[in-house]
Amino acid sequence: HECMLPAGTAAGAFPKCGELIDTVRQGWKMGDENQQNELILGGVNGSCPTIMRYLNTSWGLTAPPADRSCPMPLPPALPARRVNATSFSVLALGDWGPTPKGGCSVCGKDQCHFTAFANKKRHPEYCKNFDYHDWAQQHTADAMREYAARHPVEAVLNAGDNFYFGGLSTPGNYRRNIQADVSPSYAFETAYHDVYQLKTNKTLQVPWLGVFGNHDYGGAGCQSDWQSQIDFTYSDPTKTWTMPWQYFKQSIEGQDGVTLDVFMMEANRDDCCSRGHHGICYQALCPAYGLKASIQNCETRSWAIEQRALEWLESELAASTARWKVVVGHFPFGSNYQKIVTLMLAHGASLYVGGHKHVLQYGFPESKGWKTKVPTLVTGAGGGIMNENAPDTYGFYAIEVSKDRLQITRVGDPKKGRLPAREYPVLYSTPAEWVDQASNLTLAGQLMEIVHPSAAQ
Repeated sequence: HECMLPAGTAAGAFPKCGELIDTVRQGWKMGDENQQNELILGGVNGSCPTIMRYLNTSWGLTAPPADRSCPMPLPPALPARRVNATSFSVLALGDWGPTPKGGCSVCGKDQCHFTAFANKKRHPEYCKNFDYHDWAQQHTADAMREYAARHPVEAVLNAGDNFYFGGLSTPGNYRRNIQADVSPSYAFETAYHDVYQLKTNKTLQVPWLGVFGNHDYGGAGCQSDWQSQIDFTYSDPTKTWTMPWQYFKQSIEGQDGVTLDVFMMEANRDDCCSRGHHGICYQALCPAYGLKASIQNCETRSWAIEQRALEWLESELAASTARWKVVVGHFPFGSNYQKIVTLMLAHGASLYVGGHKHVLQYGFPESKGWKTKVPTLVTGAGGGIMNENAPDTYGFYAIEVSKDRLQITRVGDPKKGRLPAREYPVLYSTPAEWVDQASNLTLAGQLMEIVHPSAAQ
């Protein structure tokens, strides 16, 4: 029970596991700084589940399950969220977490891009024409609260890149003042609580279901203490931060058969192993004074966690009896995404929500130029980093769930530019873009309506 193992797991199938757990735990407590850093980068926090995950994904990458050094723990099972209504809304947001105060000292020519941030005006003076991007995260959060005040929200689907540029700092890098990283207090208090979880406005005090983005693993910086984001699930005083594992499921149950299973998925493997500016494992922007980690160990874990997550997703999608199935992952393209989409098609999932690209886009199987087989939202304009299509607005998606339809609206803040043009045709005719005068929110009408197969017959 403590190790979150699948039912029926036989200890005899993993004869070396107990000894290896003791060895890792000893290294985590008593090892030198480099050894401890490697364990932290592998997600170890001293607990049985994190050590077993580390062992499972660090050795025996291509071995069959029975030959792996330890079994893979299961994600914690979350209680269903029950709604006393026949419809409800969830919001989708990504790429919202700000760069630390003072910017990213190792980002070189990209300094302006990476400090395009957040909830304060603190960009370098040499960044020209930057006023449009100031306070982007805060304005988006204000728009979310205003929308939620009129449309009660049951959850936020957080598509990752929660803390730019390099995620949460490891203890060793924190001592070295690696400015690409952020401290836990800055991340969770300044960037999360102070922006979204205001005591005076509780409309967004709902579960924030989160996945990791490539920057949460360190981006091209020195890699990060990503397990601390999981740990905050159990210490968040608002009890809203919900990220109990790298992948997990949340069920939301309404009245009259309205049920939604949300599968929060690990989807960063396509960014793990390049040798360029975006490779997590290569750590191109990790300065000489940082604790640059083993590239090989990182790549092995990345490939292994993709495999384990896909195994889990296939099993959970097959077992789900929910009327609606939605998958959330950071990457909305690439081979990892395509593997996820294949499983979605096999098991009747209706929508994929991703981020990574700092835009608000959407696509579906008939979209020209969009290589997807399922309806896909890209919600990467949350305000943590510069919108790639300025002066398009920063914003989010609202998804209204009813028995027969998912109705999806793109929402932005008129103080932060215009909504992007409809680069792809909508699934049905919609009103023109309009401004809700009561709330000053810029809405794009229902950009996409997904009709349940049983209702379309």
